[in-house]
Amino acid sequence: MMKLYLSILFLFYLMNAKGVNSEPPDILRLHIQSDIRMRFATTQITSLVANNNNYSQEVTFNVNLPEEAFISSFKMVIDDVEYPGEVKEKEQAKKAYEKAKRKGQSAGHVAKKPRDTNKFKININVAALRNVTFEVRYQELLRRKLGLYEHSIYVNPGQPVEDVKIQVYIEESKEIRILRVPPLRSTDPTFTDATPESTTNPDATISRPSIKTAEITYVPSDTGTLDGIFEIKYDIDRRKQFNGDILAVNGYFVHFFAPADLEPIPKDILFILDTSGSMSGRKIAQVIQAMIFIMHDLVEGDRFNIMDFDDQIIFWKPTLQPWNPENVKDSLKWVRQRRASGGTNINHALLDGLDLMSTISNITSEDRSPVIVFLTDGAASSGVTRSTDILRNVAEANEKTIPVFSLSFGADADFTLLQKISLQNYAVARRIYEASDSAIQLKNFYNEISAALMTDVKFKYFGNVDNDTLTNNEFHRYFNGTEAVIAGKLTDKDASRITWNIIGSTSSGGIDIGETTEALQLSDEGKRESLLSDEDIKSIPEKLWAYLTIKQILDQMTASDNQTEKDELKNRAIELSLKYKFVTPVTSMIVVKPDKKENTDEDAAEEASRDRHPPARPAPVYKRVNRPPPRGGSYGDPHFLVKLKNVTYPICYKMPAKPGELMTLIYDPVLQINVTGKIREGTGSYKPDRPNRTYIGKVYIKTANIEIMIATHQIVFNGKRLIWKNESDIAFNGASCEVNGKGTFVEVKINPGLTFLIRRNLHARMGPKYGYLDFFLMTDDGFSPEVSGVVGRFIPMTGHLMKEHKISEFKTEARLKLTEPRIHYKRAVHVVMHKIQDLMFKIPCWKIDIDKLGF
Repeated sequence: MMKLYLSILFLFYLMNAKGVNSEPPDILRLHIQSDIRMRFATTQITSLVANNNNYSQEVTFNVNLPEEAFISSFKMVIDDVEYPGEVKEKEQAKKAYEKAKRKGQSAGHVAKKPRDTNKFKININVAALRNVTFEVRYQELLRRKLGLYEHSIYVNPGQPVEDVKIQVYIEESKEIRILRVPPLRSTDPTFTDATPESTTNPDATISRPSIKTAEITYVPSDTGTLDGIFEIKYDIDRRKQFNGDILAVNGYFVHFFAPADLEPIPKDILFILDTSGSMSGRKIAQVIQAMIFIMHDLVEGDRFNIMDFDDQIIFWKPTLQPWNPENVKDSLKWVRQRRASGGTNINHALLDGLDLMSTISNITSEDRSPVIVFLTDGAASSGVTRSTDILRNVAEANEKTIPVFSLSFGADADFTLLQKISLQNYAVARRIYEASDSAIQLKNFYNEISAALMTDVKFKYFGNVDNDTLTNNEFHRYFNGTEAVIAGKLTDKDASRITWNIIGSTSSGGIDIGETTEALQLSDEGKRESLLSDEDIKSIPEKLWAYLTIKQILDQMTASDNQTEKDELKNRAIELSLKYKFVTPVTSMIVVKPDKKENTDEDAAEEASRDRHPPARPAPVYKRVNRPPPRGGSYGDPHFLVKLKNVTYPICYKMPAKPGELMTLIYDPVLQINVTGKIREGTGSYKPDRPNRTYIGKVYIKTANIEIMIATHQIVFNGKRLIWKNESDIAFNGASCEVNGKGTFVEVKINPGLTFLIRRNLHARMGPKYGYLDFFLMTDDGFSPEVSGVVGRFIPMTGHLMKEHKISEFKTEARLKLTEPRIHYKRAVHVVMHKIQDLMFKIPCWKIDIDKLGF
C-alpha cells in the first residue's frame, strides 16, 4: 500500500498536470453552511471539482478563513471514498512530510502559516474525467466589535460556478434585535465602499423562525466570477445593565458579559507617532489624516497629547491638555507640520511617553482611563535596539499599568516586538496595512478603544465551578461595544445555575455585584436542516473553552521571553489542539490517501479514458511522476541552492562570475563526470553603477561515454543536434537525453541514480538577449566522496543548525556548522533565512556568504 501525503497549505514541490495548454478544472458546486450558536460559529465549505480532461490534472482547493478561526476537520471524497485529515503535532507532521518527499511521493500537510494566517490550500492530482469533493470545517468565536457581531465568509472560487449557495443559521440567547446582511464587500482592502450600512444584499433571503433565531440564504443571481466577502452583522437585546448570559452543558460553561447603559470613563490618551525617514510620503500623510479624524472624535472631559519621535522626542505640549476646539485646532496644526526623517528610537519614545503619563497619574483621580497608542512602521534602529532590553525597560517604567496599544504600520515593522510590548502592557497590537485606506484603518482601531466603560474588571465564580480551569477572568479595560467571554469546567456536570461576582470601576465609581444565573440550554428551535449533530451542539461550551484556552496560551507564548516557560506553554497548546482536533500554529493536518495499486495517476487516467477518447499525447518527461524537489542547482543570475544533509531548508548563495567564464558546477573524478556552465552577460543590473548581471548561457555535460552541449538555441548529444521545440529521446550506453518538446526542459540521465534537468528561459527582464539556462540536480545517488564544483562540493557535506534566533517577524538568523569528514573540513558560519526561486516556487533557504567557507 502506497501512502500519498496530500499538500494543504504550501506545496513547493513538483505536482504538475499533463499539457501546458490544458483546460482548468471546473468547480461544479460551491456550498457553504454556517451554524452560529451563542456567538460560536461552525462553517463548512464543500466544493465539487471536476477534471474534464482525458489526462490527470492538478486540482487546487483554496480557502480564505477569518484570522481567528481554527480548522477543525478536512476531508476529500474521491470515487465515493472519503480521505479524512488527521491533526498532528507540527514537527511530527513535518517529519512525515519530509519522509514522503524523500521517497518521491506527493507530500504535504495542512498547517497554519505564521505570517499569513487566513489562507489554506490543497493541491492534488485528479485522474482523467474524475471528480473530487473537498470539505473543510472551521470554528471561531465571533468577537463583538463596535456593538455588533460580524460573521464573514470569503467567496472567491476564481471562476464562474453555476451552483453557489451560502446558508447561515443563527440561534442566540436573547432576541436578535439587529440583523444586517449587506451586499458582498470587496476583498480589495483599498476599495472604499460607499454603500450605506442599511443596504441589504439583494440576493439574500432572510427568515426569522423565532425572535432568537434567523436563517439567511444567499444564491447569487449573477453566475459570473464571484470575488467578495459575504457578511452578516447582528446584536441581541441588552436591556439589563450588568448583563450575564451563561451557557452550561456537559460539565462546561461559558459566560458572556456585555453591560449596557454605562457612561464612558473620561480618558487620558497619548498618541506616540513614528516620524522617522521610512514614514515619508503617503504613510505620514495618512497618519496626519487619521489624526484629523481622531481629534474630532475626542469628547469633552478627555485629555490628550501627541508625541513625534524619530532619533529625537518632541511633544506637542509638556503635559496632557483638555479637549476643546482651540486645543484640537492647535494640535492639528502641529501634526500637519511633522516631517519624516531620522532613525527609529522605540525605547526612548515609550519611556518618555510612560514618564509623562505616570506623572499625570500621580495628580489624577482614579476615575480616569489612561491609555497610550503607539504607532511605528519599522524596527528599532536608534538608541536601545535589543528587543529584550526594550521590553525590560518598558515593564519597569510602566508602574501605573497603563495600556500600550501598538500599531504596526506596513510590512517592515517589527510586529513581534510590538506584540510583546502590548501583551506585556495590558493591551493588544494590530497591523495597519499600507494601502489607500490606512487612515481609515487607524481611525477604526481608535474607535474600538476610544470608550472604556469599566476598568480593573474581575469575575469570580462560586460553588460548582472549577476555578483552576477558568480562561482569562480579569480585564484591565472593558471597552464600549465589546464583550467579555469567560469559560471553565464545572465540578457538577448537571449544574443548571451558576453563582458569580463582578468587581471593577465605572465612571460612577466602584461596583461589586453578585448574581446567580440560570444556565441556558441550546436547542434546535425553528431549525429545518442542521449542520451540527446533537453531539456537536452539546459540545459547544467545551469547544469554546478549548478555543479560548488555546488562544490565550498562544498569546502567552508570544509575550514570554523565558524559553522554559515558552516550551511548557507550547506543550500545553499542542496537547489541547490535538485533543480537540484544531489546526493551530503548533499543529498541522496530514491527509493520507492509500492507493491499492502501485501505479501512477497517469496509469489510472489512461485506463479511465481508453474507450472514450483518443490517447493523449504523453506528458513531458519532467512531469510524468510527482518528484521530490531538486537536490540543488543554479537559478537566474546565477544564484545557487543546495540541500544539505540534516538541515530542513537548503542553503543558498551567490557565486560571482564574469562573461565568458567557465564555471564548474559538478566534477566527480571517480565517475568521470564533469558539468560546466559558460557565463553570459545580461542586459541590465539592479543599480546603475553596478555591472550587468550574468547568467549561465551554455551547459556542458561530459562523461566517459557522452558529451552534451545545451545552449538556448540548440542541444547537441554526441554530435547529434536536437531541437528545443521537438520532443526527443536519445540514449547511449545507459545515459539518456530527453527534450520535452515545449521549448523549456531537457532531462539528462547519467545513470539511474544521477539526473540533471536544464530549463530554458528566453524572457527575463535583465537576462541576456538570447536567454539563459537554469541547472537542476534532481537526483544524486552514486556520486563519489571526491565530488566537487560550485554545486557538487556540498553534496557530501552534513549540516547542523545552531543558535537559531528570530530577530523579527521577517528575519531569522542562525549559525550553521558544515562538516565533511573525508577532508576533515569543519566550519561554522552565520546564515540568515531568505526566500529564493526553486524549480517551481519560492522557498525558504539559509543564505550563506560563500567567501566565509574558506574553500
